[in-house]
This record gives sequence, structure tokens and C-alpha cells, in this order.
Amino acid sequence: MYLYLEPACLCSIDSPWLIYSSGYGLSRLNLNTGLLDVWLKPNDVGYSFEFSQDGSLFAFLHPDLLDIIKIRNLITGDEQSLAFKEKYTILEFRWSLDNSRLIIFTEEHEANSSESGFSIFVYTVRSEILRKLIDKDTLGDTFPTEDYSGPRIFISSLSENILTLSDVFGEVEFQLNIETNELIKVNN
Repeated sequence: MYLYLEPACLCSIDSPWLIYSSGYGLSRLNLNTGLLDVWLKPNDVGYSFEFSQDGSLFAFLHPDLLDIIKIRNLITGDEQSLAFKEKYTILEFRWSLDNSRLIIFTEEHEANSSESGFSIFVYTVRSEILRKLIDKDTLGDTFPTEDYSGPRIFISSLSENILTLSDVFGEVEFQLNIETNELIKVNN
């Protein structure tokens, strides 16, 4: 019933919702009526967003609300908000394959930067419960170094119950069972 359009070119054509570069903004075209709604307006920073596998849920992080993830049910129009404390920077989020949970990868900051690290949360949509799976001390030596200032690990895949985190340098990979919280270091 709907087509979601993420801008893909930087050009001047008659369609104002296509004049922004990729990753900035999101529009929804109603295939029955032909009406176009701008869901996320383009800006200089961009947005992080993720559709569930079945297309019924939409999660997004707005650049003006960097500590809040909004989840919109695309069928009912209901919306939920997940607010994180200032000490968390939301890096990535992914829907589980069964569309029931949102996995959230964060950077957790402390006053002493050597005590900072990465945390992983899971949010169950139906029960509206946010649970911390991995604490900032668990992933150890994957925090930025003086040679590389960005987060060194990222979500590389998510299967039914296994979240895989990979190092940007290919030095280490972790697998987290999101049901049991068991974390395994795959290689070193």
C-alpha cells in the first residue's frame, strides 16, 4: 500500500523530495491515493532509521533527539519512544528477524574516558521492556585508540538469536546470543 523513498541523487528535477543526497530524509508514497508524505525531513546531519523485516515497524533516530529512538507501527500509526541517558550515544540499531525486538548498540561514556565502552540493549516492542544485554566493560579493548578515534566495532549481522559484532580492522569478532546473553570472542 505504501512505497518508502530514500533520496538517491543530488540533482535539480521537478520532484523536491529527490533533491537531497542519499541517507538524508525519507518520504512515503501512498500507492492508492498518490499522496506523498515527507516522514523525515532532510537536513545536514542525516538520520538513522531501520524498517522491520515485515515492514510493519519503523525505528528512527532524529539528529535533534540523539538520545531518543522513536518506533512507529506502520499499520496502526502508534508510536513509542525509547529515551537513553546522556551518557549513551546510540551508534546502531537493528530489528530481530521476527520483528519483535530492537537490538541497540551504544557507546557508554564515563567521566574518565578509559572507563567508557560499548553497551548493547534489547527492546521488546510488545511488552515495552528495555533490557541491557552487555555492559560497557564486557567488550574490552575495542574502544577507540590514539590511532583511530571512531568506534572500532559495529553490528555486522543479526540472525534469529545471534548478534555478530566485527572490528573495523578485522582483528576481532564477537557473537552474542541475545536470548542467553552469552558472548563469545570468535577470533583474536
